[in-house]
Amino acid sequence: MAVVLDTTRLNDAEATTNWTKITGGKAPTLNPDQFYQGSNSISVKATTTAFDGPEYTHTATTDFSTTPQMWLAKILCPVPGLISTTRTQAFIARIGSSSTDYYEYVVHAGPTSYPAIRAWLIVAVDPNLVGFRDGTGGTPDLANVDYFAVAFQPTASTLSENIAQDAVDYVQVGQGSIHTGSAGTFNLFRIDDEDDTTNGRAGVIYSIDDELFCTAVLRIGDTNLVEFSDSNQSIVFLSGIVDEGAIGLTVNITNASSDVDFLTCRFKTRNSIFGGNPTKKKHFFDTALDVDGGAETITFAHAHGFTTGDYVQYSDEGGVDTIGLTDTNYYWVRVTGTSPITLHPSRADAFANTNALDLTAATAPGENHSISAEPDNRAFMTVTGTGGAFDADSCIFDTFSSITLTSACTITGGFIISLGNIDLSTGTLDGVSVTSQTTGAGEALLDPLTTPNNIKRSSFNRLNGDFTFGWGHAMRLTSTTGSPFTLDALTFENYWSPADNGWNFHTQTGVEPTTDVITTDAAHGFSDGDAVFYNNEGGTDTVGLTNAAKYYVNAITTTTLSIHATQSAAEGDTSRIALTDGTGGETHSLYSGNAAVFNDSGGDITLNSINLGDVPSVRNGTGSSTTAQYQVTVTIEVKNTAGNAIEGVRVRVETDPAGTLISQGSTNASGIYTFQYVYTADQDVIVKARLKGYNFIRASATIINTGLIVPFTLIRDEAVNLP
Repeated sequence: MAVVLDTTRLNDAEATTNWTKITGGKAPTLNPDQFYQGSNSISVKATTTAFDGPEYTHTATTDFSTTPQMWLAKILCPVPGLISTTRTQAFIARIGSSSTDYYEYVVHAGPTSYPAIRAWLIVAVDPNLVGFRDGTGGTPDLANVDYFAVAFQPTASTLSENIAQDAVDYVQVGQGSIHTGSAGTFNLFRIDDEDDTTNGRAGVIYSIDDELFCTAVLRIGDTNLVEFSDSNQSIVFLSGIVDEGAIGLTVNITNASSDVDFLTCRFKTRNSIFGGNPTKKKHFFDTALDVDGGAETITFAHAHGFTTGDYVQYSDEGGVDTIGLTDTNYYWVRVTGTSPITLHPSRADAFANTNALDLTAATAPGENHSISAEPDNRAFMTVTGTGGAFDADSCIFDTFSSITLTSACTITGGFIISLGNIDLSTGTLDGVSVTSQTTGAGEALLDPLTTPNNIKRSSFNRLNGDFTFGWGHAMRLTSTTGSPFTLDALTFENYWSPADNGWNFHTQTGVEPTTDVITTDAAHGFSDGDAVFYNNEGGTDTVGLTNAAKYYVNAITTTTLSIHATQSAAEGDTSRIALTDGTGGETHSLYSGNAAVFNDSGGDITLNSINLGDVPSVRNGTGSSTTAQYQVTVTIEVKNTAGNAIEGVRVRVETDPAGTLISQGSTNASGIYTFQYVYTADQDVIVKARLKGYNFIRASATIINTGLIVPFTLIRDEAVNLP
């Protein structure tokens, strides 16, 4: 076996050469009492009158831009209680091309929850990320990085050496440490880094108590044989100042003999700087109703989860309304209360509440525009290769952006929490509890999905534990191959649709153009503000809506709806979309954006739920139709008086008392006849059996949601009625 760090060391902080003090004065000194690697660190004293710290300038430059790199900053504050809550005086890191050309980042503000590891804070810093920048000095050149500094201004007089920096290491985004060969465990990653005080201690992975903390990517295997097995391990991935794909886990099982097993392990993303769990957020707003041009605020119709300093991207979603923002541009958020936000041109402005962007509300009816937080720097797990095997048994994957599997992968038991996407390929989920997906209305967690048969005895709960926007579908089906699909003991909680196949309305009798109201064929079940997708079901009638488009509804009565472009308009029943009645008189549908299953295959699919699983709510895409039903296996066993199975008995099952045929056939060599029955409610039946030389046999029974087993004995030359 072998574990190798992917990091590059520029300076080990064992000598003061090329180290200086930001404000001058007393030069930095070696500190043998407080160090992370080797036997020294470089420390200085910052005072209440000077924002100060040690800075290092390398003798050669490194390109951090063409191939993005992350600085693994190792910072010490032995007096964290004196870290200022003022961002201009808080704990910062600087990286750039000189002492006057750098980007500045707040890595800790205030003494609360200082994440000490032997009092050392390790933060991965990718200077390419605009969103985290708290300040800029000069004109940094990220193609020629050679400057690394840390600083703070204490709130009171303190120790003579109150801020230090240790070894300067960097790692390419997407790398960190790699294990190849056999006998692999997560602890070997730690040993290669944390326990190697001379050549290691880069900070890719380290331990606190019984947990391992990772600031980059742990890579298991390459195209050669890899054997890796670990149990009861806890790995915390720290989302620092990093981009998507910077932290996580990759597994390569290309080799036919490769075998990777995780047992009762926990993998979780946590924010290394500001605390809490990072989550991908995208929220829509009405450009007329939700924009206040006086207060310069945007208000959302639901809890948004943004925090001051978040970096967000604005999208006009293809609309034409102008509200003072530029489509696809990035801004910084300031939260002004429980819901409103203001947008600012810099992170510093957001925290200082200065230079709020000038917004202008559009004229009603407004459009559905969006704000989304960037980047999604949650951890990821990706498995590549199909030659070997990957198994995760009773593990927890908490707050991940994505999990990507192959056909050689099985996740058995355990929990998947706050996840953005699962690409199952033809892998298997068995007995997994999936909760708090972070998708939007109309988006799916398992996407794409072609093999729903590979998901067994698992539960899906849409609600999000951190915010109130637990939206979207559990799965998006993209192929009809294999239908009818079997949903084996799957349960779906808090996914909703007004009916299994959406809810229908007639384009002539169900549309009233004078009031812009749709009347559904029966009680629809929608609530004000629910997201829906319109489907013309292949028809040609036009009613004023766009096929496959998302809308929001106002539930006027139990059978009437108005349609709106935004959630706010729907909840307030303003700006109804103008409707026209069709000429052909067709049946069209409105499907919930939060149905459990989205059939996007363009064809017909049958979903058979078995073993007490839920019949899922369904949304049909263009050209798709879905039959979702609960199916049981009914078993009838026939024996003679000696208890032996009888083959070839003709069996007939009829409804009782109507006598309508349900199924008929003959017993096999084991004396058993089985058939599949679509269960909707308990059904009383009569079972009839006949065999040459035996009298007619009749039994009463009831088909229930676990199926029907009717064992009975054939008796020769004697009429028998069985209860």
